Amino acid sequence: MTPEEKFNSEMWWVLQKIRYISLSTQKGRVLEWVMQARPIANIPPIGVREKMLLKIKELGGIRIFTQETKIVTYGKDFIYTFELLQPKFDEIYTKFQNACDINAWANTGQEKSLQNLKSGKDIDANIPKFLEVEKNLQLSVADRKKLSVLEKLKEEWDLNGSGFIVPESRYDEWINECGLEDYQRLEDILRGFQGEGLIENFEFRVVNPAV
Repeated sequence: MTPEEKFNSEMWWVLQKIRYISLSTQKGRVLEWVMQARPIANIPPIGVREKMLLKIKELGGIRIFTQETKIVTYGKDFIYTFELLQPKFDEIYTKFQNACDINAWANTGQEKSLQNLKSGKDIDANIPKFLEVEKNLQLSVADRKKLSVLEKLKEEWDLNGSGFIVPESRYDEWINECGLEDYQRLEDILRGFQGEGLIENFEFRVVNPAV
């Protein structure tokens, strides 16, 4: 893992934690994060969590009021009180979300594409590429396949505009190039995109060969 990949993954985890603290804290109360030194599976070490928090402060996303330490069995717990600085925090959050969450990236790209079409700009103008911040090794195999199908849909959109029909001859090509198991998997992904509002009026048809 490169330093950039590691940073990207850890920053996204901390941003989501801060967002959760903000949402779950009673209105009008100062935000508080008790960083436990005790090792917990799938959570960055306490030193990493603190570094990312301070980095977000450096970027202008939060204001820290107090920082305390508490001696515990596993070392020192860090206790921070802080507030979000808007709109900067949301800008930072969205930047990493679009790099680490495939559905958020797809929604952002679709919205900007429609804006470009309405304003007469190139359809790809100002659309961020997925993982534009840095590569994220947390992207699953399933999400990589979904991303590949999204890219295929984008190619068809670029060639034919909105309301296009994907020729059946493309199905085998997509299944092969996107690493899908079969037609059913492709249909499941497309129906998932429809449910998320990424595509409309979707109908998947495969003509059975004559017997």
